[in-house]
Amino acid sequence: MLRALAESPSRMDALLNLGFDVFNALYSRAGQSIQELDNYLEALTRIHGRLPRETQAIEFRELLDNLQRNDSRAWERLEAEVGNTSHPSTISPLTRALTPEEIDEEIRRLGVNPETQGETYDLLRREEALRRSLIENPLAARALRRCNSACFPENATPDQIARINRFLSDVSEPGEIDYELLTRYFHVRRDQLQRAIDDLDQPGRTAADVNAIADFYASGRTPTIVTASQTPPRSQRIGGSSSTTRRRRRDREVTRSQLSPEEQRAADLLEIFEERQARGHSQQRFPENFGYSRSDLEQDLSEVFDIPDLSRARRTPGGRAIPEQFEVGNFSHRYAEDLIPESELPRGLVSEYRIIDIEPSTGRRIELGRVDRLDPVRGVVYEVKPRTTEWIERGERQARLYAAYLDDLAPLPDGRRWSHQVVTYDGKAVKQVLRSNGYLR
Repeated sequence: MLRALAESPSRMDALLNLGFDVFNALYSRAGQSIQELDNYLEALTRIHGRLPRETQAIEFRELLDNLQRNDSRAWERLEAEVGNTSHPSTISPLTRALTPEEIDEEIRRLGVNPETQGETYDLLRREEALRRSLIENPLAARALRRCNSACFPENATPDQIARINRFLSDVSEPGEIDYELLTRYFHVRRDQLQRAIDDLDQPGRTAADVNAIADFYASGRTPTIVTASQTPPRSQRIGGSSSTTRRRRRDREVTRSQLSPEEQRAADLLEIFEERQARGHSQQRFPENFGYSRSDLEQDLSEVFDIPDLSRARRTPGGRAIPEQFEVGNFSHRYAEDLIPESELPRGLVSEYRIIDIEPSTGRRIELGRVDRLDPVRGVVYEVKPRTTEWIERGERQARLYAAYLDDLAPLPDGRRWSHQVVTYDGKAVKQVLRSNGYLR
């Protein structure tokens, strides 16, 4: 494949614009024959040129996705086109480089004026993959375009743009997407673009759901800046001081370069179990009646990865062992949907939503709490806890406090108040998830 790309700039253009997975599917289907590959690319060019302009990008992307998934009907369509010589070849960016004038026209089609939006203009001339992805995914381009500085996020990848476009084209009724809200949403979360996409692109989302989530983040109701009168007393805050947090974070660091791949994977699992979430309750240990202690975990990991001594996987850069006490908080946050049935914990929620306080006098950011799962559409705070009396009571206190914070800092529309709920799992569920992820036998 590398030789084929080196011999032909047009094939390189096709790789950049189609993406590696689609290009590789074509190359494999062609039996690694360069002539057959070129036939496929020419056929795709003709199909692309005959699609209706208003739906061209969406329909062509769907065809490429189906080819990548080895859909038989998509391949029949393409191979029928290979043998069809009745249609002349259509000029297409798939098989040749564009002229400077054509690039300028493409950028203008995206609503960018080089005279007033020079930064974005230069970005799109420089980043061909970004420009092509925005052109081929008009719904995503509409959602991402907000010309404060650069009109489009520089960190957006072609796959992310295509995913946004597919998601928006699939959103169900009732209602219509509020693109003004949506552009503000992506602008506010531009530094966490993948997380922003994940929070929206969930099964069953309606236009009303998308608008509610976008409004929650983009309307200014999100708790990011709090006045002095709104700031809860220190004694009510879940988090500890920032210096303590940084010190504990340093204590948990692992020198990755000193570990083998097997030890690194073991270290990842051990870190999942390290106590991190309940910083004000750091001495709490894994409940004994779960029947699964840290020593049990280390023994299983030693057997799975054939590591005689796991102590190296629990060392800080300074050589000091990570504290023995730990909880399952981070593990349960990562795998909550695997641990708890959908009837108790709905799917498609916002994961680990951070409630941030900024002290007016210093501008210092303080994390008041991190909600395990948040439903901004229905206004529900979910805390995920082990199924023991102590943890359920703690979860109830946390959830009630987080809901109170959000009532003050991010009030729901129509005068509704945030509700809260604690959902639980047991030791059996933990072991099942560990086994399903290959950590336990």
